[in-house]
Amino acid sequence: MRFTEEEIKNGYLRTHSTDDWPIERKIVDTASDKIKLACTQLNETEYQKKKIVNYWCEFLKDNPTNYKKIHMVTRMNQQLFNVICHQKELDYLFIKWLVADSIEQIQELRKLQFLYLDIPPKITCLNDLAKLKKLRSLYLINSSSVKTFSFLGEMRGLEELVIASRVYAGAKPSQKQDLSFLKNLNELKVLSLFDLRLETFSLDVFEHCVSIENIQIRNLRYKEYGKWKTFLRKDMELLLERLPNVRYHNLDKF
Repeated sequence: MRFTEEEIKNGYLRTHSTDDWPIERKIVDTASDKIKLACTQLNETEYQKKKIVNYWCEFLKDNPTNYKKIHMVTRMNQQLFNVICHQKELDYLFIKWLVADSIEQIQELRKLQFLYLDIPPKITCLNDLAKLKKLRSLYLINSSSVKTFSFLGEMRGLEELVIASRVYAGAKPSQKQDLSFLKNLNELKVLSLFDLRLETFSLDVFEHCVSIENIQIRNLRYKEYGKWKTFLRKDMELLLERLPNVRYHNLDKF
């Protein structure tokens, strides 16, 4: 997987629509290798809800090579997450709402190239993601609970990275993070940073990110001499001077 021009311009998620993917709810209805899974939050009794989830867990266990792409559009619990993580051919996983205490099993998805992960508040460590050596596009959403992003420095094959601290009203922004991991991401083409609070910040961390062609930054704040500062238009202009290959950015939004 190498990013195309359209993927660089719009990001992987916006480029690849899932509108025509079959939606699976109570039972398996199609033979497609890519599905939108909506087997939870159904208008059923509690007994039926559990029965449907158990059905899917058993089906996925018994058919570990059925799917290449799963787009989970309803809430996913720990049981369902763990089972999906043993789909051996999976290269795309979208999790809109994860309710879990651990993501350890995700390291089993050895063919995964795209991951959208809405991070549960209880998850503070994402180090297991560093074991996904084929991952090319990573979206970390609602990342305020994560203590450190240092593991990203091991994910040298990433071509797109999106970190959004909060997407829901009232959610707290992440704090005490830094971007030193960027020094290792020499393949990165698309970088988006939204609603982050950085303990330290320097443009020097972008020194080795000359491959970036699309950069989007919004509502970024950082500490300098003990005081909070806001990443402003002038900072974005200085950053763009250091990234000679950037063709797409949001400077006009500052």
